[in-house]
Amino acid sequence: MIDWVRGSGAIIAALLLGAVMVRAAVAKLGSRRQTEEDFASLGLVAAGSLAVAVPIVELAVAALLVTAPGWGGVVAAALLTAFTAVLVRVLRRPDGLVPSCACFGGSSRSPISWRHLARNGVLLALALAAASFDGLFSPLLAFVLY
Repeated sequence: MIDWVRGSGAIIAALLLGAVMVRAAVAKLGSRRQTEEDFASLGLVAAGSLAVAVPIVELAVAALLVTAPGWGGVVAAALLTAFTAVLVRVLRRPDGLVPSCACFGGSSRSPISWRHLARNGVLLALALAAASFDGLFSPLLAFVLY
């Protein structure tokens, strides 16, 4: 079982996560103005720059997941952790205002909820599975996977 996770399972996880990253990036780039507005409503500084930078980073991570799944999984996990921290911060806002996620550009207009955190948890699990490719990060991730 462990060998399967390190090999085929890690590749499948990397490809699935890469596809999600590409979809998110393309959606953000396709609705850049809406993404910028959504990022601003999330309280992010330099929302205009982030509306371009975030999808470019997502595309780079997707490419890394395909070319070097172990490293791609680690980078994706860090990125997803940052995204999740932003969502948690918004959910804990004292003013109670809950903007849309902007996770998939203008195609995702639902307000941020705990469902978004659950989805990020699943994506994070995929990232950690990808990071286990060929045992590259197994010592680091042993507490999660074994």
